[in-house]
Formats: sequence, structure tokens, C-alpha cells
Amino acid sequence: MTNRTYIKGAVLVLIALMLAALSLSGCPEPKPDGTTPGGGSDTTKGGGGKTLVSIAVTPPTKNRYIIGETLNTGGMVVTATYSDSKTAAVTGYTTSGFDSTTTGQKTVTVSYEGKTATFTVTVINPQLPTVATPAASPPAGTYTAEQSVTLSSTTTGAAIYYTTNGTDPTTSSALYSGAISIRVTTTLKAFAVKDGMNNSMVLTAVYNISGGTFTSIDELGTWLSSQPVNSAATAYNVKLTVNNLGGDYNTAGSLGYVIRNNNTKYVNLDLSGNTFTSIGKNSFAYCTSLTSVTIGSDVSSIGDGAFSECTNLKSVTIGSGVTSIGGLAFGGCTNLTSINIPGIVTKIEDGAFYYCTRLTSVTFVTGSNIPDANFGNNSFPEGEYGYGGDTLKNAYSTGKEGTYKRPVNGTTWTKQ
Repeated sequence: MTNRTYIKGAVLVLIALMLAALSLSGCPEPKPDGTTPGGGSDTTKGGGGKTLVSIAVTPPTKNRYIIGETLNTGGMVVTATYSDSKTAAVTGYTTSGFDSTTTGQKTVTVSYEGKTATFTVTVINPQLPTVATPAASPPAGTYTAEQSVTLSSTTTGAAIYYTTNGTDPTTSSALYSGAISIRVTTTLKAFAVKDGMNNSMVLTAVYNISGGTFTSIDELGTWLSSQPVNSAATAYNVKLTVNNLGGDYNTAGSLGYVIRNNNTKYVNLDLSGNTFTSIGKNSFAYCTSLTSVTIGSDVSSIGDGAFSECTNLKSVTIGSGVTSIGGLAFGGCTNLTSINIPGIVTKIEDGAFYYCTRLTSVTFVTGSNIPDANFGNNSFPEGEYGYGGDTLKNAYSTGKEGTYKRPVNGTTWTKQ
């Protein structure tokens, strides 16, 4: 092999010459991340990168036309969804299907790189009367229970078509024939038609259903999964009447399992009026979307860890029939600020309200007389971090029924 000697700096020159040679030979120059254009890291179509999955259309602002007018796409937005779940507004789409030579509803198709989406517009004849827009009763709004909605038009003989999925109705949509049951949050749209008249405007009515009464856990689960994400401030008001809770929070099909697996749907849970007599161990543990609970008078015991780590639980009503509260039953309920203990309670296990950092008021209802031996250690929080202590237990041993409080972050409980 011939020896080659390079003077200082020649190596850099040689590298530059090699890169230039690669470029001239048609080989793409490496990118900073080590890939080459069109290679496996390509984020456009093909090449192992993301692909276009679908498109969606926000319809144009103008949705009614007079015969002879041309389509106005002002305000229209076409959004592409890719295989990596990312979305982007796109241009370069085409439209088809708009025909303003005749009256009626027209379906416009938007096409972009092999994917399509549609929207509807209406073409009218200004020489003809227009059907009256349907009215809904009760009107759009927020309701705490299922609604039975009726539709009507003041135009005699008009047929009404409607949808409940937020899409614009057409004459291929459901024909209204009687009251529509709305149990979940729904966008109802309807329009009316009659021969010899222009189609009506489209009614849009949004019904926010913030609660309901249910007779099975499955029924509640189906309803809850179909509801939109909410916040603790707008929690759904749910009343459930069942014979049992179906097991702890890890048991598929149990009430705790359903609530925990819908942890973006906050719930105020009313369990009053049920026939079961106990809330078992860990029934609602880690149900962080549970904001309040009402326990019925048929319940006599609340098991160990029943509501432990329900960190958004702010309000608890313990039924008048409860006689025992298990260990860590409400442990870690860091948003609970006050609690009333029924006078019939005869046992509070160790750490029942341990680490309830904001709990500052406890009322033992008239008749309360828990034996010292049945009042567990570290049952109530003390100090900034809510670690259990016994100052409330000691105060209760002489004070019995009444309200006991501690300052925020305070250690000592005193009878008021």
C-alpha cells in the first residue's frame, strides 16, 4: 500500500471532497439526525413515516344560496389527521357536488389526497315561501336528568328530519315521528321540508345532561363513557339503585371499577335508597373522579380503604345507619374539609381519616358514644401533612358528641 502523508488541515479538505463526490454521484447527503431525505424517518406520506388517515371539514360560513350563485368557501377549514395522531389544517383540496341550478339541499364533497369529507348547503328560490324552522321543547340547555324532546314547525304539513350526532340533517336522516329521548349530552339538529317551498333553516340545540338515575352498574357505565370530559366543578349528578357494588375497585364490572376507569368524568354519587348493608374493602379506592358521595341509611359499615385516595372527594354524607368506619376508609382524601359522624357509630378503626390534609372540622352527632377501646389510633389528621394523631381521640373521650376543630395545618383538635 502506498503511504500518504497529509499536512495539517488536509483531512478536512479530504472529507469535503468526499462529500462533494457523494453529492455528484446522486447519493443524498446525510441529515444531522443521520437519516437521508426520503428515508425511514420521512414524516410525509410513505417511506415508513406518517400517512394521511382522514380529513374533517368545518363548513363554510355561507350555507344558504339563491339559485345561480356559486359556492363560497370562505370560513371553511379542512383538517387532516395523520397516523401519528397529529392534525394539521391543509390546503390544495377540491370540492364537488355543488349545484345551484335547482333548489334543495346539496351535499358538497371535499377531497384531499384520496380522502373525502362532506358538508351540506341549501339552495333556495327567492320567489317561493320558506318552511318555518323547527322548534324544540324543552329548549336547549343544561339538565340534570334525561329529557324527552319534541319537535314542531308552524308550517302545516311540513316533514321534519333530524340527527343527534351533531351532523347536519338531510332528507335521508331520521324522520321525526315522536318525542326524542335524550339521556346523554347531545347536539340535536333538525330542519323541515315541504313540496313547493324552500327548506327551512337548520335548528341546532345542544342538551347538556349533567346527571341521571340508574338501576344497574352497566347502565351507568354506558352512560358515563358516552359523556364528555368535565371538571370537578361541573361533576355529573348520578343516583344509583342496586343490590350490591360488585366488588372492589379492581373487580371488572364493579361500581368502583367503572368510576375509576372513567377518571376524566367527575361524579357526585348518590347511593341513598339502596338495599345493600355495607361498602366493602377498597370499593372506591383511587376513584379520583369521585367528588361527593351520599351513603344511604341501610348501610351499616364502611370497610377498610373503602374511599382511600379519592383525592377529589370534597363532600361525604354518612348514612344514619352506619355503625363502623374501617381503617383508612377515607385515608388520603386530601380535599375533604369536614365530616359528620352519625351518633350510632360505635367503632372507628385506625387511620380512618389519616392524611386527610384539609380536614379541619369533625362533628359527632347527638348520641355519639364511641368506647375508648373502639376509637382507633391515628384516626384523624394532625399538622400540615395530615399524619394521624390522637388529640381528637383524647378530646372526644371526655367531650363526646359535638363539633371538634383544628386550625388549618394545626395539630390540636378542640371541642367548640
